[in-house]
Amino acid sequence: MLQDIADERGKKAAANQTRFILGAMFKWAKQPGRKFTAINPFADLPAPGGASVPRDRFLSTVEIKQVWRALEEPERFKVSRDAATALRLILVTAARPGMVAGIVGSELRDLSGPSEHGPHWSLPAERMKAGSPFITPLTGLALELLRPHLKSDPDVRLFKLAGRQQLYEAAQRIVEGLGMQPWRPHDLRRSAATILDKSGYSLEQIGAILAHTRKGVTAVYARWDKFDLRREMATVIERSLRETLTETPQVAQLNRDLLAA
Repeated sequence: MLQDIADERGKKAAANQTRFILGAMFKWAKQPGRKFTAINPFADLPAPGGASVPRDRFLSTVEIKQVWRALEEPERFKVSRDAATALRLILVTAARPGMVAGIVGSELRDLSGPSEHGPHWSLPAERMKAGSPFITPLTGLALELLRPHLKSDPDVRLFKLAGRQQLYEAAQRIVEGLGMQPWRPHDLRRSAATILDKSGYSLEQIGAILAHTRKGVTAVYARWDKFDLRREMATVIERSLRETLTETPQVAQLNRDLLAA
C-alpha cells in the first residue's frame, strides 16, 4: 500500500507521512493495558518515499507582490476570500498554515485600545506543534486582514476552511493562474523568515517568532519569552511587505539592477 502511494501515485512525502501515522497508531494500540495488538508492523519499515528532502522555496519580492495582488482579487483564480486572507496572514505573521486556518476570535487579544503588550494572538497549547501556548504579535497589516473576518461570537472560526488542504489548493490555483514556480502555503512562512534573515536577525532570533520553542521552558515563560523581539521582527516583516507592495516599476527595476551589479 505504501509503495503504491510512493510509486504509482507519485507522492513520496505522502507515503512517508502515512507510514508515520499508521506506525504511531499501532504503537498506541500495543501499549500495556490496551492489548489491541501485540506487534507494530510499521516499526521496522524503511521510509517508502526515501529520505525527506528539506524544502527551501521562498518567494522573492517580485513574487510576493504578484501573489499579494492576486489574493486581493481571489475570484479571478476561483479562490475564496477566506483562503486569500489566510494565505496573506501566513506571510504577515510567519505562523503555520494550520494555526491560521483554525484561528478563532477568542484567540485575538487587545485589538483596540492601549494595553501592556498591544494587539496579539494567544494560541493555546493544544493548537501548537510543540504543545506549549504561544503569543504572536499582531501588526497593523495583520489587523487590516483580520478585521473584516471578525465574528460576533468569539468562539467561531474566522475562516470557513476545511483545513490546510484548502489553503494548499488555493495556492496551486494562484500558481497556475500566474504561471509561476510552484509554492505551498508553508513557503509563505519561510518567505517571512527570509525577510528577517536578510534584515540581519540570527536563526535563533528568527526561531522566536516561528514558535521554535526550546525544550524545558515552562509554559508561562514560553508564552512571553522574547515577545518584545517578536514584536520588533513582526514590524520588520510588515515594513518590508508594505515597501514591496507600494514599490513602483521604476524602483523595482533599479533594485534589480543594483542586485545584478
